[in-house]
Amino acid sequence: METRAVVFKNPLEVDLETINVPEPKEGEVLVKTLYSGISTGTELRMLKGSVSEAENMFPFVPGYSTCGCVEKTGPGVNIKIGKLVYLIGSDYFKEFNSGWGGHVGMVVAKADKAIILPDNIKPADATFIAVAGIACHGVLRCGNVKDKTVAIVGQGLIGQLAGQFFKKEEAKVIAIDLQDNRLETAKKLGADYVINSGKNNMLEEIRKIFPEGVDVAVDVTGHAPTIKETVKLLRAKTVLGQDPNPIFLLLGSYNGDIAFNYFDIYPKEPNVLISRNTNNREMELMSKMIANKEIRVEELVSKIFKPEQAVSAYKSLLEKPGEILSALFDWR
Repeated sequence: METRAVVFKNPLEVDLETINVPEPKEGEVLVKTLYSGISTGTELRMLKGSVSEAENMFPFVPGYSTCGCVEKTGPGVNIKIGKLVYLIGSDYFKEFNSGWGGHVGMVVAKADKAIILPDNIKPADATFIAVAGIACHGVLRCGNVKDKTVAIVGQGLIGQLAGQFFKKEEAKVIAIDLQDNRLETAKKLGADYVINSGKNNMLEEIRKIFPEGVDVAVDVTGHAPTIKETVKLLRAKTVLGQDPNPIFLLLGSYNGDIAFNYFDIYPKEPNVLISRNTNNREMELMSKMIANKEIRVEELVSKIFKPEQAVSAYKSLLEKPGEILSALFDWR
C-alpha cells in the first residue's frame, strides 16, 4: 500500500516521497502515524552528512519518535486494532534506507517493538518518549543525587528533560545555555538557577552561587569544544577526603574526538559517565510519566509542521537552530 515519507535524499536535500509499505506479516503491526517528533540534534547532523554513519545511508527516511494507531496486525499479534502505540520508526522500506524511519505516514514494525500507550496520553506528547528515556537513563546513571548541585550545559530537548528528572530526584539544578528563550523554558520547568553562557562566563557565575563548584556537571551540547569548559564547573575532591567523587556526565551526541585539559579534571577526580540511549522498560515508564504530567513536554514544542512542509521545516531548523527547541510532524 502507498503512503508518504520524509526522505533525506542527499546532504541538505529533503523531499516528501510516495513509498510502498507491505502488509503486516506474522508478529508485525501496521500503524497509522498521527505525529512524529523531529530530533533537532541527531537528525540535523545526519541531514548535514556530519555523522559518519550517515555518509553511506543516503537516501534514507529519518525520524525515531513515532506515535500512531494500530490499523492492522499480522498473525500472532494480540494488540487491539485502534490502540495507540509508540514506535522508534521502521526499516520496512524498499525504495530507501532507514535512518530509524519514523517520519512516514504508515509504519510496519515488529509488534514487540511497539510500546502500548496509556489511554490518557496525548499523541503529540507521546513523541517525546524516546528523548525523555535518554534523559532519564543518564540521570539514573548518576545514582543518588538528592541535595546535590547539578549544572546542565545545553538546554536543548534532552537538557530540558534531564533538568526535570534531576529535580524529581531532589537535586538543585543550574540550567546553562546561549539562548534566553531556552533558559526561560528551563526556569518554567523547575530549574533553580539559569545562566546565559553567551553573555556571562559560566564558571564565574557558578562560583557566585556555589563557590566550590558543583557535584554533577552534565554536557548536553553536542558541541565537543564546550566539554573542556563544562568539566571546570565541578568541585574538587579533597585530598584524603571522604566526600564522594563529583560526576561528569556526557549526555549529548558528539561527532568525532572529544577532549579536556587533564589538569582541569585531575584535582576533581570525577566519575566520568557516558550515556548512550534508553530501553523499552524506561520508555514504558516515560509513557506513564508523560501521560500523568509528571514530566512536562507541551512547553517544549516550538513548531508543528504538516508533512507537506518538510522542506521548509528542515530549512527553518537549519537556519534558526536556537529558536526552535523541538518540532513535530502532524500526519493526521
